[in-house]
Amino acid sequence: MQSLTSMSNASPCCHQSAVAMNPYNSEWLAKSVRKVSDGLYTYMKEPGLFYVMEKVNSDNVSHWRRYSDYQIQAACDHKQVRQHNLECFKAQEAGLPFPENRKIEIVKATPDPLSRFKSCMSFFDRDGVDVWSAYVSNSDVNHGFKFEAIEARESIEMAVAVLTHKDAPFQLHMGVHRSPEYMLGQNIAHKGISIDLHSFAAYVLRNISEKRKEFVITTPMKSMADIFKKHLDSNSFQEGANFDGSYIKTRGDTYYDENYEFKLLSSDNSENHIFKVENRDGVNEHYWFFYNTQCVDYFVIKVDSIAKLPSS
Repeated sequence: MQSLTSMSNASPCCHQSAVAMNPYNSEWLAKSVRKVSDGLYTYMKEPGLFYVMEKVNSDNVSHWRRYSDYQIQAACDHKQVRQHNLECFKAQEAGLPFPENRKIEIVKATPDPLSRFKSCMSFFDRDGVDVWSAYVSNSDVNHGFKFEAIEARESIEMAVAVLTHKDAPFQLHMGVHRSPEYMLGQNIAHKGISIDLHSFAAYVLRNISEKRKEFVITTPMKSMADIFKKHLDSNSFQEGANFDGSYIKTRGDTYYDENYEFKLLSSDNSENHIFKVENRDGVNEHYWFFYNTQCVDYFVIKVDSIAKLPSS
């Protein structure tokens, strides 16, 4: 991956144009990221491979919900999934081991992150909350996503929901998934795009946000956690909470507890908290975060270690 400095000095291609400097941040988007409109940014890694950051609002939230339902249905009804289910049923009837197919099993697990992706869309109109859909598309994006546009819908290879709050020094990435058609269909799947998608989303949001975003917080499935660990320096992330030196400290079993407390400490290993919730009002204000991370382990990444543009 290329650094902000190297990307800023690179010559933009015809697709690319400069983005205005954010007056609230000492860094801004490199010229290689194109601002299509307010709330829509794209980056062309190579011809036919585009990374897109699109803000969710009242005009497009229904399209993203329909997209989620469409992909869930595709994962359940794909002919290869149905055939595998039939083969498993026959094996069970005959007392034989189930046939193994890793790709099918991954597709069958897709509805879970897709459901999380869809639920994240519902927070777009909460006071102070910004919700984005970050996705990889195989076609250039010149306007907001419309579900009815079949070409746009079928060109999305992977997506993840990205949330933050005006007072939160972190961004939340949830529901990353690859389209079933790109795993089992005729569409050619690109390798290595999951870490690039997280990196691109972190990069854009870090550089357009008024408040410093020090961390990316997520709750990845094991496969995604393994990818993070493979590509990130071991000192740039943490798993879990409440251990010595951890960035997240909590009190109480769940955020439903009356005495629940959540503290996020600075990445400089000081004991000074940069974000704190210690009462019911605070939980309600940041329900966008607690609802989406309940009953799972936190995976906390230093934003500067991951916020980069995909390398060409």
